[in-house]
Amino acid sequence: MTDRQQTMDDTARLKWQFANRVFAFLIIYCAVIGAMLVLNGFNFLGFSLPESVLVLLVCSLIATALGLLIAAARALFGPWPTRN
Repeated sequence: MTDRQQTMDDTARLKWQFANRVFAFLIIYCAVIGAMLVLNGFNFLGFSLPESVLVLLVCSLIATALGLLIAAARALFGPWPTRN
């Protein structure tokens, strides 16, 4: 195996590790926000959050998910091509 091929294999492996970590973070983050929404919905053990906090949590989840997905796509596939 040549050095160039080894470098390409290492780069591909690192990209997959990065993508898997981003995906795992998104799943955990969604689960935590979902659990907070369920706890609030059923008022479990007196757990209650104001509506503004719930809106903030959902909006931050959407913004984080989109931002991480765009960052991961750019890292995996490179920058978007420009039109001439």
